[in-house]
Order: sequence, then C-alpha cells, then structure tokens
Amino acid sequence: MPAAPVLRGLQSMAFAFAGACVLVAVIAVGGVYPGVGLRFDPAALLPLVVAAADLLLVTLLERQAPPANAAEPEGAAHLLRTTALARMAFAEAPTLVGFVLVFVLSDTVLPVVLGLLGSLLLFAVWWPGERLVAAVRRRVEPIGGGPALNEALR
Repeated sequence: MPAAPVLRGLQSMAFAFAGACVLVAVIAVGGVYPGVGLRFDPAALLPLVVAAADLLLVTLLERQAPPANAAEPEGAAHLLRTTALARMAFAEAPTLVGFVLVFVLSDTVLPVVLGLLGSLLLFAVWWPGERLVAAVRRRVEPIGGGPALNEALR
C-alpha cells in the first residue's frame, strides 16, 4: 500500500535530517580533523548515552494525553506531524553531540562516528511510516480520534 501524502512528505524530511547527520559526520571526519583516528576515550560514548536518553524521553513524551483537538482531522494531522518532527529532532541530537565532542577531545573522531550510529539507529526505529501512524493512533483513539486520523491520512 502506498504511503499517504502526509507520510511521503515526512519521509522526505526524515531523509533530509538523516542526510544532514551523515554530512556532519563526513565533515568532522574528513574536513575538520583529517587524519585523526578513532582513539577510544570514555567521553566518546556520550553520544550513545544521548541516543538512549532520547529514546526514553520520546517514549515518555508520547505517553502524554493528546491535545483535545486531536479528535478532528486537522488536529490529528498536526499531532502526526509534530510527533514525527520531534522524533527527527531527537534522532539528530547524538550526531550533533558527537560533532561538538570532536572539537572538545580534538584527537579522535570516534564521538561523531558513534553519534552517527546512534542517530541512524533512532531514525530506523522512528521512521515516519506505519509505526508512527500506530503510535499516534494509540494516543488519539481514547478520545475518539481514530476516524480523524484516518481522514488526515487520505
């Protein structure tokens, strides 16, 4: 079944966010500190900690009650878009933390590589598709927003 237009737009945006993460990592590895290796430093694990914290935080945020207007098609579509965008922003954070750590540690690019790994993993888990629709549906069905979400997905 082809994706709804709103999902296709969100998927295009997710590709852009993921591409930005890859670009940041490539700039850090090849442009900022060329020739610097992947020497291990315990601080280099911070982007993976951020990825785990993002996963926990987004899970907790998505357990909140939906806004009252989520029972209407416009409100359900807004909730779908904001949920997807919040997930994308949180998924990008490990790469950005890794990029900053490359400057702080200055002798290893391992943080940005691990940050990219964490970000891509979060993008894979939170990709705007059926799982996103199911997560939003779980939030809106208790207030009678299932039909509104179906309408928003047309």
